[in-house]
Amino acid sequence: MKSAESWSRYILLPEEGAIAPSGPAAELLDRLPRARSMGQPEVASLDAVEGLEVTVVDTVSPDGPRLVEANAEIADMVNRSRAPLRMMPLVEFAPPDPPLRVYDEAALTASSGGTPTSPVEVEFTCTDAATGAGLAGARVLAYTDFFNEVGAEGLTGASGTLTLTLTLKEGKIERLYVYAPQTGTAYWGCFMHSLTVGGPVAVSLTPVDLSYVDSVRYYYGSSKFDAERGVEVGVIDTGVGPHRDLTVIGGANTVIGESAGDFTDPRGHGTHVAGLIGSGGAPPTGLRGLAPGVRLRAYRVFAKPPPPPARPGGATNWAIQKAIYRAVEDGCDVINLSLGGGPHDPAVERAVIDARKAGMLVVVAAGNDTRFPASFPSVYPAATAVTAMGRRGTFPVGSLEESKVAQLPEGKDPDEFLASFSNVGQEVSVTAPGVGDLSTLPGDRFGPMNGTSMAAPVVAGAVACLLSKEAAVYEMARDFARSAAIENLLLENCRSLEFGAIYEGKGMPDPAVV
Repeated sequence: MKSAESWSRYILLPEEGAIAPSGPAAELLDRLPRARSMGQPEVASLDAVEGLEVTVVDTVSPDGPRLVEANAEIADMVNRSRAPLRMMPLVEFAPPDPPLRVYDEAALTASSGGTPTSPVEVEFTCTDAATGAGLAGARVLAYTDFFNEVGAEGLTGASGTLTLTLTLKEGKIERLYVYAPQTGTAYWGCFMHSLTVGGPVAVSLTPVDLSYVDSVRYYYGSSKFDAERGVEVGVIDTGVGPHRDLTVIGGANTVIGESAGDFTDPRGHGTHVAGLIGSGGAPPTGLRGLAPGVRLRAYRVFAKPPPPPARPGGATNWAIQKAIYRAVEDGCDVINLSLGGGPHDPAVERAVIDARKAGMLVVVAAGNDTRFPASFPSVYPAATAVTAMGRRGTFPVGSLEESKVAQLPEGKDPDEFLASFSNVGQEVSVTAPGVGDLSTLPGDRFGPMNGTSMAAPVVAGAVACLLSKEAAVYEMARDFARSAAIENLLLENCRSLEFGAIYEGKGMPDPAVV
């Protein structure tokens, strides 16, 4: 009888990839039950490995990978056997766009046995910059020690006010971040640095104007896309939509225990990504993506978020792998992975390689760990890793985006910068706008976001544009030569910003060509 302590979940897959498997591995997998995550798990014997028993939880395809439950001893025996199968542990990649954290100084002092300090109460008032009306539901984060994440946070009440207890240093708040309410009118957030507190703090948030020229429209407002070519882009993320400006033609939910047909977006991140790729709207009521009206497929790999105050979790390697294989099956030309931060994972790496072998380009965000090395899975050789850059003057003065500006590296245009949060490395392929990007949000809303998560879909949209104009490449047989040709099409049509290769790879997709 298995116990919860000794049994874990593993991915059982062919030793050499999983796209169109054939031979002994496919035969062995085809004998296993085809259990689905919404159904009942089924116990099965691995005939090629001394008849070891595992419990099948979910299935990619009849002769493809399985999610199974087993213990470490069984996994080790499979991996040491001569059977053409391997078992990889289930791991989790970080949630998209993780929020900043604040730890209360008084609580930290008390827990460490330190001497209590003298805190003060500071009142914050958040208003609409256009009307002066108070804004309820704005998230205020006040740091007295940003490096150690010390300060206080809270949400504004019905009148737009909030009182936080802070231990000020020299009467100052080191950093103040204010995030807009998550419902109703969209706003740019607010950032203040080294703020002297002499009384109540007033913060006004600028409403989003869809005619505003952000960095995406500054560079790619006239991008050229031929919708007749039929290019399809898969968005592997938190889901997509609903949104009136997005053409979603299908998809799947690969989260364990959730309905496969529910690929709408309960978080917003995936919808924002999809809009940057192919929103078909236009100001003043909509926004234009790089490839307006492109055929999108949504693959949700992040679970529905838990009720507050619990924070949303990440995506498992199983869900990501399954989504990649589903995108291959659906015939996508490009897939976008605005996720990462997990450990090296052979299962996802193999899926990325298999996608390339099936003729697809895999565009991956490099990560937002402030100049750390590019994260998995963007560093895999088969991935096209993307860093984030920005441009001064394409976001309002005093907005959150001002906290993303970095002085180094210097490029040839003094208004261009590599985002302060962007990871870097020799694996980087290209860079793209990822600071203050305006895009779609669920429920026909719009708003700004920041991250390499936003830069990656700008690249995916650029690739869709380039591919739509190159019939010879689009019509190639779906194999590695095709995906290599698509990647070359991108890299040969970039222009250098002169940041340096580890920051920008070949540069950014050339607006004059895209």
